[in-house]
Parts: sequence; C-alpha cells; structure tokens
Amino acid sequence: MRRLLLVCLTVLLLTGCSQPESYETVMDQVLTPVQHRPMQPVMELPGDAVEQVFSENSDRKVYFCDGFTLTLDTYPSGDLEKTLRRTTGFPKEQLDLIATEKAGVKHYVCAWSAAGGEGEQVCRMCLLDDGNYHYVLTAVAPAEQAGELVQGVWKQVFASFRLMAPEDVVNSGS
Repeated sequence: MRRLLLVCLTVLLLTGCSQPESYETVMDQVLTPVQHRPMQPVMELPGDAVEQVFSENSDRKVYFCDGFTLTLDTYPSGDLEKTLRRTTGFPKEQLDLIATEKAGVKHYVCAWSAAGGEGEQVCRMCLLDDGNYHYVLTAVAPAEQAGELVQGVWKQVFASFRLMAPEDVVNSGS
C-alpha cells in the first residue's frame, strides 16, 4: 500500500513539471532587409597618383603617389571599433579620434605612427559613416616626409574627401 501511494505521489509530482507550450508568430511572406547601395567616395588625387589595377578586393582602391600611398576602403557600417582596428591596428580607446558630422555623414579623423619594414611611417585616416557603410581613406608615408605632406598634398586630398550619389559622379577619364 505504501509503495502504491509512493508511486501515485511520484506520478502526480512528475506530471506537474511539464513546460507550457510556447507559440511563435509566423508571417506568410519573407521580409528581406533593404540593401542600400554604397555612395561614391570622391577626392582630389595628386597629379602623379597611379591606381593599382590588379586587386582581389573590389572594395579597396590603392593609389601610389610620389612618396606616399593612399588607400580607399569600403566596409559595412555598424561596428566602428572593428573598422578602426582593421584600419589602424589600434583599439578606439588608444586613438585620438576627432569626430564631427556634416550633412548627416559622420566624419572620424586620426593620425598614428607605425614601424614598418622601411622604418617609421606616419599614417592619417579619415572615415566617413553614412549609416550604411564606412568609407575609409588612409595615407601612409615615411616619417621624414610626413610633415611636408601633411601641410601640402595630404591637406588637399583629405579636405576634398566626400561622398556623392553614384549617378552624380562625372568621370572625365583624365
């Protein structure tokens, strides 16, 4: 009798442990997120700039100039920390980042130095964030030439760096 009572109590206790059913709302149609077309980054390049023709990455353009290199990258927006680390090699906290906003586009500017195979190099970056993509312009030069470049050519290139709608860009081919 005790065993039967014990079995009945155990069965009663176990039946009270079931999870309530949960329901998920299902739609009849699939919602796909809107993919925004990237804007066209535009800048005034020095007259001696030569674009690297063969590149595996279509989101990267490299320009070889007299004494320095310009790189233009496009990344999906959203993770500023990841873009900054990918570009500079440093976390955001270690960079003296200047942030501004103009016409709904966030601008981030910084400079850093790095030791490379050819000695110390000075780097400058401007990142434009339109909310959909990060457009990153980077200039790299040997430290000996950087002072002259910052006041001359780099000033012109970075001042002219902006975004345009692809249909508004006029390419004269020269």
